[in-house]
Amino acid sequence: MDLKEQVIQTALKEIEEQSWGATEQYMQIHDVVRVNDIPEVARVDMEAKMALLLYTYLSKEKSSTLLFILIPCQMLLSVI
Repeated sequence: MDLKEQVIQTALKEIEEQSWGATEQYMQIHDVVRVNDIPEVARVDMEAKMALLLYTYLSKEKSSTLLFILIPCQMLLSVI
């Protein structure tokens, strides 16, 4: 599995399990667009400096939203 796929799988797992309190709170007020019950990933930015960015779609928004900022050895939820 390449790095991009690892980023996607890690983020999707967190969306489903909501192991961070911040993710749980965020998901209480936002619904992620799902395709076949899997959260839809808009894109993964592998070119950002010092971080990997994962964007997803929210059901009430018309554009993608930054959902996760992944920093080497650490994953943080970003509510933007």
